[in-house]
Amino acid sequence: ASISYSTPLFLPQLPMKEILLLVATLLTAATALKPCQKLALCALEKCIERKENGTKTPMEEEIIDNMIGRFNFGCVYGPSCYDYCMGCDACKYGMEQIKNIVVHNKSDGQCPALEKCTKDCFSDQVRTRSPWECFRSQCAPECFDIRKCNSCYETMKSIFSAFCYREGYNYKFKTKCRELFDKTSTDLVFRRRRLL
Repeated sequence: ASISYSTPLFLPQLPMKEILLLVATLLTAATALKPCQKLALCALEKCIERKENGTKTPMEEEIIDNMIGRFNFGCVYGPSCYDYCMGCDACKYGMEQIKNIVVHNKSDGQCPALEKCTKDCFSDQVRTRSPWECFRSQCAPECFDIRKCNSCYETMKSIFSAFCYREGYNYKFKTKCRELFDKTSTDLVFRRRRLL
């Protein structure tokens, strides 16, 4: 059988008007991502390590700890995702506060616990590990408490949702990723309060 090259192989035999409508719809969907979704995709691609094959899926209450452990926060606020972070208001706010802390300017105080923790990590006295490693282990959990820092919470929610889909947690735990974030972040905050 001969192949007709007048119609692309991947498109069904549709009238040209319908093909143009389909292409326009696909292009609109591809460019319609919100700025914070673009940041989440960048973070997922460049800043969160993929799990190794054969690695056991964490239990539900371990998901956020698992994500934090694989997350390079310096990558999100650094050159790898800088443009996407600046396009997402919540991330841009966080980046501005970190800049203020690093150059010893006053932060605006909207997230006092997170700002104090970040200041401690970026102070000259902390030299046993990198400031971002300190931030990951000491400060990042603060981002999962909406009452402590709404902007960081919203950034983490977007990134977690992308992470959840990539890891297949929505299928494993039979829930939507945003709902899983709400539940696991609440559990993390509760566990941390019990330890204090």
